[in-house]
Amino acid sequence: MTQELTGKKVLFVTTEPPVLIYGHSMEQAVCGNTVNQFQSRVAKVLVQSFWKELDKLERKASRTVRISIVGLPNHNAFMAFREYVKNICLGMKGIVSERYSKGNGILTVRYTEKSFYLASIIEYKSQYKITHHDWESIDVVYVGKEHETSI
Repeated sequence: MTQELTGKKVLFVTTEPPVLIYGHSMEQAVCGNTVNQFQSRVAKVLVQSFWKELDKLERKASRTVRISIVGLPNHNAFMAFREYVKNICLGMKGIVSERYSKGNGILTVRYTEKSFYLASIIEYKSQYKITHHDWESIDVVYVGKEHETSI
C-alpha cells in the first residue's frame, strides 16, 4: 500500500493499536532500522513483549517454597525427609538448596502447585506434622515413626 501524501510505501500491521511502517520501498520498510521501520516499530517491541510474557510464565510455572523442619533426631532423619520431598511427583521441580543444623533443617524447592498440596503430601507420612503453611513457606515438625495419623 502506498501512502497518498508522501508517496512512501507503507506496511500495515494489524495490531491494537495499528502500527504503520514507512520506507521508500517495501524492502526498506521491512529491513531498515530507522524509528518508523519494522525493526524499531514491530520487531523490537514484539521481542521485548514476548520475553516479558515468557518470563512471567516461567515464574508462574514454578516458584520457590521454603520448607523448614524441626525436631529431627539426627542428620539421617533430615536426609530421609529430603529424599521424601525430592521424590514428590506432583509439581516438584527440584531442590534449590538445603541446610541442616542440630535437629533443624531447611529445604528450598521449586514447586508449581499450591503449597497447600505440598504440605498435604508431606503430612501424609505420619512422622511429619505441618504447623504452618502459606504461599511460599511450610513449617514441619518431626514427630517420629511411632506417631499414627487418624483419618
